[in-house]
Amino acid sequence: MNDRLNDPLRFTPIKCPTCSGYGTVSNERRICHGCRGRGFVVIDQQTGLPMPLPAEREENARMDKTT
Repeated sequence: MNDRLNDPLRFTPIKCPTCSGYGTVSNERRICHGCRGRGFVVIDQQTGLPMPLPAEREENARMDKTT
């Protein structure tokens, strides 16, 4: 079992650089594509990449099963 996955310091939320934490872009007319309207993104400190949202994880899992 990998204890590194349960490390609370591995994942860090940061303010979305696309919308500056507002959750909307284009004068508040559209939901931010960077954070999906949450205002923050969660960064995996081990890889440096943003973590996908739960809905994106489910979609990726479905796509992996079909290929």
